Amino acid sequence: MGFGIRLSKLRFNASKKLTMREFCCSHQGKNPKTKKPSVRVGCGAMLRINRPTDEGSWTVTKFVEDHNHELKETIGVTKNYKSHNQIDEGTRHVIADMVDSGMRSTNMYGLLSGFCGGASMVPFSRRMMDRLAYAIKRDECSEDVELTLDLFKELQSNSSNFFYSVQVDKACRVKNIFWSHAVSRRNFQAFGDVVTFDTTYKTNSYNMPFAPFVGVNNHFQSILFGCALLRDETVESFNWLFSTFRKCMNGKEPQCILTDNCQQMAASIKKVFPKASHRVCKWHILKKVRENCGNIYSTRETFKEDFHKVLTQMLTVDEFEGAWKELISEYKLEDCVYLKQMWDIREKWAFPYFGHLFYAGMTTTQRSESVNYVLKRFVMPASSMNGFVKKYERFFIDRLQMEDYEEFHTKHDKVVMKTRSPLERHASKVYTRGVFNLFVEQLSESLSFKVVATDEESVFKIVRIGGFARNIWRRHHYEVS
Repeated sequence: MGFGIRLSKLRFNASKKLTMREFCCSHQGKNPKTKKPSVRVGCGAMLRINRPTDEGSWTVTKFVEDHNHELKETIGVTKNYKSHNQIDEGTRHVIADMVDSGMRSTNMYGLLSGFCGGASMVPFSRRMMDRLAYAIKRDECSEDVELTLDLFKELQSNSSNFFYSVQVDKACRVKNIFWSHAVSRRNFQAFGDVVTFDTTYKTNSYNMPFAPFVGVNNHFQSILFGCALLRDETVESFNWLFSTFRKCMNGKEPQCILTDNCQQMAASIKKVFPKASHRVCKWHILKKVRENCGNIYSTRETFKEDFHKVLTQMLTVDEFEGAWKELISEYKLEDCVYLKQMWDIREKWAFPYFGHLFYAGMTTTQRSESVNYVLKRFVMPASSMNGFVKKYERFFIDRLQMEDYEEFHTKHDKVVMKTRSPLERHASKVYTRGVFNLFVEQLSESLSFKVVATDEESVFKIVRIGGFARNIWRRHHYEVS
């Protein structure tokens, strides 16, 4: 009707049960605390209800309808009354979801305005919504750890195969957290031979590194086997994490692990996964060479190209070691400390030492980094731990939907073949859509090359048709028919 309401008088009986309650207009009475102009103008409109007994019903015993002031006519005005400026429970949940999504206040109120038919029709003010959003963030931070553990318990109650583990320090504070979904544990049994592990992503209020275990599925998509939030990147923390990961996966260990060049990580992998082949990301090697050999990069234009050749085109150990020594000698880098360190761990980054191993087409930790990149769309900077885990859940569901999409189209789409090769026809029957497309690219590219014999019996040239010799393959390394 265009007026606000306040609670006025009340009365209790001998049993301290409420027996009378009065509601009055918000313009009723005078404000004794101030002499300044006030909204209280002595309006007499009121409603009194009584209940004679504890179990009796409430009865209206007095009602004054007339007001001594003008009544407001629009929702845009009346919603500023305290009694009207309230947010119902359903809308509170919607606002909480928008806060979790990192939506800005202006966008939140604009979306709610659309639901209500316009900003003037929203039954509460923008300021009230902002207060609620702030309270949600504050409560989330004040009980962050408890809310995070409660969320893990809820996820485990919904899926008995959901796994989580928490490490605490001597002061009983949370130090490291690891969790993995049931579908991730199942995927690891099928696709867990190769894992990339990266800790470069930090986007939470505690600046804790986010450490995902990422692999590749049969659609050549990145999949998550599990993830962790770490307080520090020490050998102790990595030992706990890798041991917990192995326990989560029922004792199964990855055969190959791809990481950056972290000494603490390397020491822990050697201890916890002694049988795994540990490979260092090629991109990190190139980045560190640029940082530590900057003078060579800037003064010798050919160094970058020559270094890439040594890094990517050597096929045998003898070829690599010979080319490396020639590179060091030609550019007089015998005293470069970093390159000496790289030589000591060459088995972890030089292709000839692990070319016989299956790495699922991965040479860098790019898949981990791409997961981090996509996750940034879901998680706002300085997110609480609880908020981070909730947003990760949305991200994880998004990844599952992408897997389902590929699975659907693999089973229902017709395969288009580019050649009449029996090999391609067979591949179309056994490969998923994503892997088949990669195979067809390689098959088409292979048609541009031919193998040419040389004067040496054990040496063959691989020549691009209409082009030039690309590589020399030796029979003792590859069987060429």
